[in-house]
Amino acid sequence: MNRNFTKTWGLLCLIVLLSPLTVFAKVTDVELAEVVLQDKFEEIYAVGILYPYQEVIIRPEASGRIVEIAFKEGEEVKAGDLLIALDSSIEAAELQESSAKRVLAKQNLDRMLAAKGGSTAQARDVAQAEYAQAVANEAIAKAKYERRFIHAPFAGTMGLKKVELGDYVQSGADLVRLLNIDQLRLEFNIPERVAHVAEQGQNVTFTVDNFPNKLFTAEVYAVSPEIEQKGRSLSVLAKFHNEDQTLIAGSFARLNLLIPLNYQVIIIPEESIFASEGAQFVYRAVENENGDGFIAELTPVEIGQRSTFNVEILSGLNPNDIVVKAGQVRIKDQSEIQDATGTILPEKLRSKTNQDSTQDQEPKIQNNNRVENNLENSVGNRVGDTADQES
Repeated sequence: MNRNFTKTWGLLCLIVLLSPLTVFAKVTDVELAEVVLQDKFEEIYAVGILYPYQEVIIRPEASGRIVEIAFKEGEEVKAGDLLIALDSSIEAAELQESSAKRVLAKQNLDRMLAAKGGSTAQARDVAQAEYAQAVANEAIAKAKYERRFIHAPFAGTMGLKKVELGDYVQSGADLVRLLNIDQLRLEFNIPERVAHVAEQGQNVTFTVDNFPNKLFTAEVYAVSPEIEQKGRSLSVLAKFHNEDQTLIAGSFARLNLLIPLNYQVIIIPEESIFASEGAQFVYRAVENENGDGFIAELTPVEIGQRSTFNVEILSGLNPNDIVVKAGQVRIKDQSEIQDATGTILPEKLRSKTNQDSTQDQEPKIQNNNRVENNLENSVGNRVGDTADQES
């Protein structure tokens, strides 16, 4: 009985080994990404400075002793708010005196005009002139009095004061700065060769040191009409809305300007690329022989400029290609693969290929073809050997 059992078990094992249904091909889950065509831009880097959109140094128009400081440092004020008051006792008395003289001159003029036959024309003219002079003197006295009170010329944030209560200040002395930091003025220069692209309404992006990973956007509102002779550059002003006061006036800004060119380039995710022996490679997903799955094809590429998450491909890929974005360490050349997300199937690759073949015109792509075929063979073998060891 043991002999029959052994024969039966051996026969079953032989059937299993020879059955085509039991030939298991290892399919590795990877993440796939489609090649993207993008318009090519030249990146211009510049450094600018963020200034308050409005700023002024508050200075008195007359000398005097400070009797009131009506603001707190760093607080916001509205246009017309009182900031500083100088001693105005003399000016107040002079205003009162000039007002009384105006009233007296008006009464004298009224009497002259009422006495039609009792006054000469010359007397009436003198009374009229005296009244006009009294009105003017009152206006002068009022202006001198009002100059003792310094008001905010616009809404903004108060800076640090340079004087204290009781200080005697001279006319034109620096008292405090008033800043409008709800909006910031970004000043920067661009090279003469790209001066033609700067225009009002254009958006520019920038970063600052205290938010290195965050992009901010400002809108160009003024462009210098002439090139600076010393640096051969063009001055540009842009406005940044800073209502929440995220950014600090005086900060350096690093700008990244995109200058459009006249062709397109292939873009893939940066993590799709890996290096070996000084060369750059990707795994391209191609259909297997049965047309029901993908295999990974080791492909050498030449890369161009890098952006935040993507890289430009100068040669090695076509617009209809699909590449492995993640999972390269688990595969090698000609490995069976499938999209782990289930969003990219072989049918999609076929439809992309057919669609590209029916187009009348190919997009203009920068492709230098500087990667040699023998590099693919030699390095491909090395990468394949490495993948065998890892698997």
